[in-house]
Amino acid sequence: MVPFSPPRIPEVLSPVMNPVLSERDRWALESMFKALKRPVTLIAVLHHASSEEEPLHPLRVILSALQEIAPHWIQVSTLTPTRDQAMLRALGAPSAPAIGFLADGGEPIPIWMVGIPNGYQFGVLVQLLLDLGGNGPKIRRPILNMVRNCSHDIHIQVWVAPTCAHSPRAVRYAQQLALANPVRIHVSSIDWTQVPESERLPGLEWVPYTRIQRDGHPLTDFYGIWPLDKMARVIRFGPHAVPFDGPAAHRTRSTILESEETQSDERDPKN
Repeated sequence: MVPFSPPRIPEVLSPVMNPVLSERDRWALESMFKALKRPVTLIAVLHHASSEEEPLHPLRVILSALQEIAPHWIQVSTLTPTRDQAMLRALGAPSAPAIGFLADGGEPIPIWMVGIPNGYQFGVLVQLLLDLGGNGPKIRRPILNMVRNCSHDIHIQVWVAPTCAHSPRAVRYAQQLALANPVRIHVSSIDWTQVPESERLPGLEWVPYTRIQRDGHPLTDFYGIWPLDKMARVIRFGPHAVPFDGPAAHRTRSTILESEETQSDERDPKN
């Protein structure tokens, strides 16, 4: 993952005194965004923000900073429940501040990032922009075939924290699956620190935590990170396609960890 500094959201915005992005990160982004070939629209879903507050909302500030770096390729659109309820319902937007994506031509991308992209999640956002506006993710052909042959509606939720160094890889794998089969696979990454207590998963012990549903029914869930090919096999053939090899103490419906190191230090997020 690209080692960006966390975007800094100052109390008083000033492009000179309080830049959102450091000069180092701005230079790195300018270089990376040269690979963009297609326009991408970022949808900023802002809740509890008046029209006067919208430009100063932290989520809008971060997305606008990205737009300033590549204005020809990156556009930003703001939606709020009070003004755009029908559009939000049509897009299936989450109830918390979130980022959605539209491809060239206005086609919705079945990926949502819930929460302001702080910490490691900012790098995830940048990589996704490069996928959407560039050549797309590089996925091995056998995995690509499994995912594209999926005939079920799949919804993947990945619960993350901005300080968790393992969460980006879990999110990126899920996003790559959605980009490989956008008709069938929908992905939401959720920063548990930014959603209301009532919307958090009960019993969540640490992150990253992934929950996969097939046709509206639970398929499997796990802590840590699954390799991309294992996720693809479960999505295509069901949970029994992958043998269980994780420690029983860390098991939910099924838990497969690449190694003990894939577990996050973000234990007991309620504390």
